[in-house]
Amino acid sequence: LLDVEADGLQRMEAAEQLAGMGDPDAVPALISALEDDLQRRTGLWAAVIPALGALGDPRAVPVLIPALNDRDDHWLGRTMAAEALGRIGDPSAVPDLIRASYLADTRSAAVTALAAIGDPRAAPVLVEVLVGGDEPEVVAAAERGLLALGEAAVPHLEAALEAPAEAGDRQAVAAALDRINREGSDAP
Repeated sequence: LLDVEADGLQRMEAAEQLAGMGDPDAVPALISALEDDLQRRTGLWAAVIPALGALGDPRAVPVLIPALNDRDDHWLGRTMAAEALGRIGDPSAVPDLIRASYLADTRSAAVTALAAIGDPRAAPVLVEVLVGGDEPEVVAAAERGLLALGEAAVPHLEAALEAPAEAGDRQAVAAALDRINREGSDAP
């Protein structure tokens, strides 16, 4: 993995194998490989970023955030970084994921990651997705995220109900709010 003279495909395969082993001791080597690749731009990131996400280790967050924010021509790397951050679930990535949720090439992955992390700071973005007409799977992820937030999402949902909106948008918001209220009242 770390041999820059080795064949690129072999290095990518090494990253995938390290992730498949599930050994947290592989994280520092993967981080080092990604840091190097972000400088040298060899394409190794395409295997390393998903490997770091699969391992789910928060030590990878500081190197994945620059990959998420890199505005070069590698939109796929940004998408993969958002997905990996969602799998890791570290709340320190939330501000960067919120910014990424407003970019076309990372919106779906960033919203899904925010929903998975379940941080209340993401509630406004998740509500916007619920009322905004995004792809159905992104809307479903936002709804899951809002339901997981429970009471923390209520003020944002109520504000969306009070704002001018189309009937379909209001229905989705009202349904989410109703479900949170029902699930909250079912608690012992």
